[in-house]
Amino acid sequence: MQRLLPILLLLAAVLPARAQDASVPAEGVAWQPFEQAVDSAEADDRYIIIDIYAPWCGWCKKMQRTVYTKDSVQTYLNEHFVPTRLDATAKKSSVEFRGKTFPVPQLARKLGLRGTPTTVFLKPDGSYLARRPGFVETDDFLTMLRFIGSNAHEEQSFKEYAQSK
Repeated sequence: MQRLLPILLLLAAVLPARAQDASVPAEGVAWQPFEQAVDSAEADDRYIIIDIYAPWCGWCKKMQRTVYTKDSVQTYLNEHFVPTRLDATAKKSSVEFRGKTFPVPQLARKLGLRGTPTTVFLKPDGSYLARRPGFVETDDFLTMLRFIGSNAHEEQSFKEYAQSK
């Protein structure tokens, strides 16, 4: 028992800290590694949604915990998008995108990151479509997903779309 106590104390200290880390993605969303998501989107002709986060970001944690866990969000995301995530602080990680290799923080900035969280949408060919900085409540997030996923963005502004719903 005396040997077990230090292990239990260590687990008690480590596990809650991991649960509070925004790098832990919400279960139920078919998250893919970035490069795989880009390939899948083009092959399946689906939009890419990128959740750009920082592990220490409180709003990123809240987004994972309260928005991405909703069944309605998960269902729509998994049916209409190829979801991926980028850690804006991952200085030692790099990804290939559109024929170039980028450190992840540099790519995040190229995609319009000014703060976390930021949600970025790319067309199936990987070209930039839109971004939404900051935390987004579930209903507004779902409206945004439907606006892009239904291709309504090709015919009207988001404001017009949101007012019609």
